[in-house]
Amino acid sequence: MVGTDNPHQIVREKNLKSIHTFLNLIQQKDLDSWIDLWDENGQQINPCAPKGFPRIIIGKNAILHHWSGIPNE
Repeated sequence: MVGTDNPHQIVREKNLKSIHTFLNLIQQKDLDSWIDLWDENGQQINPCAPKGFPRIIIGKNAILHHWSGIPNE
């Protein structure tokens, strides 16, 4: 890891790793592992949600339910 003596760089690297993991698990459609990244009280905010799509989803279970419609193929 570059810049391990810089606390801001450490946080940045950790955040980038989390984002890559998040996106890779979605791409793999591995919702079981993906949902483990979320806090029990996590929120998905969709500020530009189209009509019929929730603007906010609150809670790990609600988020999983919302995403469970992803096709497996």
